[in-house]
Amino acid sequence: MVECDCKPGSTCTSSSICETNEDIATCVTSTWSWVSRLVNTVLGLRTLFKWLHQMWKVLVGSLSNINKCVEIMSKLIQNLYDQPYKRRHFQNPAPMTPYPSDSELRVILVGACMTDLSMLQDTLLGRDDFYRGRTAGLHRQCVRWRTVIEGHEMIVVATPDILGSSLGPEVTAQEALRSLLLASPGPHAFLLVMQTSQLCDGGDGMTALQALLDLMGEGALSHVLLLLIHTEPSGGSSTPRSLLEGVHGGLLPVLSLCGQRVEVLDLGTSCPAAQRRAQAQRLVERVVEMSWFRGYYLHELQEKEDRMREELLLDAAAELRRRLGDKKRGDGEGMKNEGHK
Repeated sequence: MVECDCKPGSTCTSSSICETNEDIATCVTSTWSWVSRLVNTVLGLRTLFKWLHQMWKVLVGSLSNINKCVEIMSKLIQNLYDQPYKRRHFQNPAPMTPYPSDSELRVILVGACMTDLSMLQDTLLGRDDFYRGRTAGLHRQCVRWRTVIEGHEMIVVATPDILGSSLGPEVTAQEALRSLLLASPGPHAFLLVMQTSQLCDGGDGMTALQALLDLMGEGALSHVLLLLIHTEPSGGSSTPRSLLEGVHGGLLPVLSLCGQRVEVLDLGTSCPAAQRRAQAQRLVERVVEMSWFRGYYLHELQEKEDRMREELLLDAAAELRRRLGDKKRGDGEGMKNEGHK
């Protein structure tokens, strides 16, 4: 640096030298300020790169979890969207769902005679003659059986005397609803068992049908399959057609309400085993046909249960979405605070 030769306190006579010194000092100050800013910028970039690196690690680590959450939410939304289509009514007052979504057939056995119900149950379950009819009256609660008939998995729910008065009103109502729960999500058919003698005498066929509808709801009518049982030897002259003609007068009102759905079964002890198997196979085919055209019956109790389940799913989905959002915000704030440090 060039020094000024002026005396202290006197007027400077070498103005060029003083101005040069001032310029050098200003240059040094500016350079130092620029270097300081450069250092701060480098430190800031270093912090930024460190924070971005950590964020990248977090995003990569969370990618699989996010994909799983998105997949779960998508399936949940799709299930909720498809739910209305699973309850098609097919212009019928009874709620129904189409069959082949089910891998099994579900039937509920009802009738006024416990012996007839027991013999029908034994026929469907393939029991031999020693056990046929021996289970009559042994249970006062609904019993659920699982069997396979001609390749069809079948759920058979046997009911106690729900069409009579032996159980009392409270137990009758409980067992009627229990049978629906045992046939969940719903039965494909109510097998209403009647003896031909009841209808020949103009008996209580309509009474039994109305009692069933009072318990299960009017919508169950489209799922009722009437089974006419005869157990007395016919001498080989009677046929299903002749039996139907013989009871036509008492059968007509019941058949009209049931949509002409009827099967005649010989459950007598003289009926050969091969014929019993053929009858069971024919009965299963009728139930399969009903399931294809009408689906299964959905009682209002099961509708309420389904609605409650849907509401729980929606609430759980909202809670899961809230937790995921809170976790994401918390992770972001934590990374931000660590970056400032």
